[in-house]
Amino acid sequence: IVCSFVTYCGPFNSEFREMLYETFLKDTHTMVPANDRINLVEFLVDQGTIGEWALQGLPSDDLSIQNAIMVTRSSRYPLMVDPQGQALRWIKQKEGHRIQINPTMCVTTLSSKNLKDQLEFTMGEGLCL
Repeated sequence: IVCSFVTYCGPFNSEFREMLYETFLKDTHTMVPANDRINLVEFLVDQGTIGEWALQGLPSDDLSIQNAIMVTRSSRYPLMVDPQGQALRWIKQKEGHRIQINPTMCVTTLSSKNLKDQLEFTMGEGLCL
C-alpha cells in the first residue's frame, strides 16, 4: 500500500489521494492480510524529519508532508508545479549547502541561456536544479 502511494499518488490532490488509498486498502484486503488503517506519513517518515522540514520552511499540512515524502523517497526526478512558491522556498532551504557550493548549477529560470547545460549537468550528477 505504501509503495503504491509513493509510486502512483504524486500528481493528485489530497481528496483523490485519499480515494486511491481507500481503493488500495479495499483491493489488498481481499488478497493480502493488512492493517485496516495505515498512517502513510508515520510509516514513511519520523517526527524528527517532519520537524526538520518545518524548520526548512515546509508547510505542516498533510499534503505538503506527503509531497515532501515523495520528493525525498522517490527514485525518479520530481516535477513540482508550485504556483505559490512554497516548494521552491523549502527546496532552497533544504539544499542550501549545495546551492552555496555552486549557485549557477542549482538555481535557474526557463529563460536562462544555459538551461540545457544546467539540466544535463545536474541530472547527470544527481543534483537538484
